Amino acid sequence: MPFCTATRWAKVCLERSPIGDISVVSVVTDGWSDDANGELLATPECFLRLTRKGNLFGLHFSLNGSVWRFIRCFALEL
Repeated sequence: MPFCTATRWAKVCLERSPIGDISVVSVVTDGWSDDANGELLATPECFLRLTRKGNLFGLHFSLNGSVWRFIRCFALEL
């Protein structure tokens, strides 16, 4: 089974809200989706990182590329 399909995928990104706030957002879809809004950022610039060990995934962001802050973890069977 491919990791990414129309009903099975994950993303991490920056999004601007309707009122102009910028935040780190993640979505995991495995038959259904959950949308998790993270920290607010002062500017729309950061580093994003996805790590994987087996079926476990971790998402992090960094403002400088050195210090990483946790966003979330999740499991998707591959």
